[in-house]
Amino acid sequence: MPEMLCSSCNGAGQKQEYKVSVVINPDGSQSSVSEPTMVQCSTCGGTGKQHY
Repeated sequence: MPEMLCSSCNGAGQKQEYKVSVVINPDGSQSSVSEPTMVQCSTCGGTGKQHY
């Protein structure tokens, strides 16, 4: 089976996703903050390669 770089993460095995968390401000209001976080690529299972 031929191996190719995973098209979802370009062979990195990880993808950057944005995690949204809600922050309570000192005045009691809420604001949402999105932080970039690295997660394992679900397409290739973190290997960076895909089999065809």
